[in-house]
Amino acid sequence: MADGHLQPDYPIADINQKGVYRRDLGDLDALADSLDRLGLLTPIVVTTDGDLICGKRRLAAAKKLGWTTVSCWVPDKVSPTLRMVALFDDENLRKSLTPIEQANLYGEYEQLYAQQARLRQEATRFQPGNTAAVKTDEEVDAGASGSDSPEAATSHKGKAKRHAAQAVTGSSSQTRLDQIRELQAIATDDRQHPSVQQDAVEALVELNADGKVNPRWQRVKLNQQMTALDRAAINPAEPADVRSAAAQAAADIRGLDDPVEAIRHGKQALAELDRLRADAPPPPAKPVDAHAAEKREARLLGDLIRREHGYWQRGNPQVFGPFAEPAAWELALAYRIGVDEFMDAATAARAAAGL
Repeated sequence: MADGHLQPDYPIADINQKGVYRRDLGDLDALADSLDRLGLLTPIVVTTDGDLICGKRRLAAAKKLGWTTVSCWVPDKVSPTLRMVALFDDENLRKSLTPIEQANLYGEYEQLYAQQARLRQEATRFQPGNTAAVKTDEEVDAGASGSDSPEAATSHKGKAKRHAAQAVTGSSSQTRLDQIRELQAIATDDRQHPSVQQDAVEALVELNADGKVNPRWQRVKLNQQMTALDRAAINPAEPADVRSAAAQAAADIRGLDDPVEAIRHGKQALAELDRLRADAPPPPAKPVDAHAAEKREARLLGDLIRREHGYWQRGNPQVFGPFAEPAAWELALAYRIGVDEFMDAATAARAAAGL
């Protein structure tokens, strides 16, 4: 159907839907909202006689908006058999977005809806009849006219999330999409413990295959919380009451069977540690370490090595040897040569330092 022409103002009344078997069009609100904001990005497809080939939901959404014409692609030659095949493909063979693709698109929609809400608010704030236009000097000085209350800001954010989820998935799935985005943030945050980062990466790979988000989000969040508590419990730099509270909280959480309750308890425990840290007297000033920058660089490199450590045990050399692509093989060889050279130089420097 490559040969044909585009008719930008095709009368909707002239489009014949005879032979289109899909009756349940689902919720059209999100699609109608997209058409209203962005226009019809993908034209409807009809035969030269006006018989619908592709785009029944888009056509229904356009009717819902009160449109009388739509942009249509009219192929030159379409047999009745080819039309039925095209109808089947259009209604059954569209590939859905993966969960991660949905989450990425959800984030963009959320920003778009939040920006639209701000623009609408700014456009109406000082219009005649709006009480914001007649605030007293005292209210202006107090900042009452310049920002939303925390409750209003939360409400705007919640609406943006709901609209974004509806636009991407056709349902109120913002919690699921927020969980995916949080896993993405953890996986790319180098401030996280390497084991937590790796857990988030594996969770994203797994959920993208079967779509099961919440159990994996719970697993990663609990791992993140327990790692933070365990590290605080043995960190000599932490105040004594912080170490004690962290150890007790970690023990309590390990005794819980319900992951939801465990995560809630972990969130409360970490907040309590922050409160204890804030109330603790400031530690005595440490002497200036002339090699602080070098030590930090060494710690970062150590974290990188921990993340890569053991790849030779997870992989099968009998498979990698004969089946690795040339680029992957050359990368592995360069890795081995580079590590050998690096460790030779590091060993010499360590010996020179008397270690």
